[in-house]
Amino acid sequence: MNPRRKGKEFELRVAKKLGKALGTDPKRSSYHGKYWDDQGIDLMPEETKPFLIQCKAVETGKFLHDTLAGMYGDKTKYKVVVHKMNRRPPVVIMEFEDWLEIVEMLKANGII
Repeated sequence: MNPRRKGKEFELRVAKKLGKALGTDPKRSSYHGKYWDDQGIDLMPEETKPFLIQCKAVETGKFLHDTLAGMYGDKTKYKVVVHKMNRRPPVVIMEFEDWLEIVEMLKANGII
């Protein structure tokens, strides 16, 4: 499959699943806003609050730290890379401190 098409289809699948979880309908930034696409954000951030989403459907994961570091930074949102390899389920990569903050919020709200 063409890598560009593979990436687009993966972004659409992530948008659909994340949108269902958030109760929104995230749009792809490359289609709706070049500014966000240029900032390394694949789904429009207004529809993915509190997350900034970058999707990667590639076989190597060696560059994921660089991808995360290169994304637009906003202290009010969590930077997330959704990474998918062939025949494996997608995984989420985020900064450890952000993950700890989410864990603390879940604990404070009695969810865990």
